[in-house]
Amino acid sequence: MALKYLKSLNTGNIAVGGSATVTWTLDEDIHLKRMYLNDRNKTNLSSSQVWAEFGAGNVITKDYAPCSIFGNSPLNALLIERDFPKGSVFTLKITNGESSAINVDVVFEVGA
Repeated sequence: MALKYLKSLNTGNIAVGGSATVTWTLDEDIHLKRMYLNDRNKTNLSSSQVWAEFGAGNVITKDYAPCSIFGNSPLNALLIERDFPKGSVFTLKITNGESSAINVDVVFEVGA
């Protein structure tokens, strides 16, 4: 399936031990290929955690997952390959476990 577009959300700065929540409400049916997590401060996010819910009650992280598991490029990203209907709300809570502040871009790869 070809790339249709990328959708990006940003957490802003998250202090050590702090967390930030971002949401995206779908305005169309989509096929989600991958989700990337990238820190603008260039940490690998291996000590930070993400909790993700893709649609009401559909928590895909079941407690939490290390942010690094989602990867930051097509070469190392977790493959999702799943359809979601218009109106679904994606909610992600990112908790900073690093030794300095982070600023995370959450990027969704949507297929055509």
